[in-house]
Amino acid sequence: MYKWHSAYPTSAHERRGKEVGLPADKVEALIAGRPTSFSDEREQVVYEMANCLANSRWAPKGLYDRAVKALGHVGITDVITLMGYYTSVSMTLALYDVPAGAQGIAR
Repeated sequence: MYKWHSAYPTSAHERRGKEVGLPADKVEALIAGRPTSFSDEREQVVYEMANCLANSRWAPKGLYDRAVKALGHVGITDVITLMGYYTSVSMTLALYDVPAGAQGIAR
């Protein structure tokens, strides 16, 4: 979402991250693309995996081993699948230039 410069999901995720208790400095670092870290092992592994894959980097063996331990192969696949889904949503919202705070379409 941040990589694709899409206002709507960036705003929504900033708000939601703070609502669920992520510290403001962590949320702000994620949005700005600055390095951060998490004390929870699973959160840290997901953060590192997402950074690695979103930036077209090879996954180092140590990260792979920690991801398997913390998430298992199904969890790793879930993270990658979610990244793909949200990337496509963000790209779509960016193409249509959907602003932050936009209202949904009535059905």
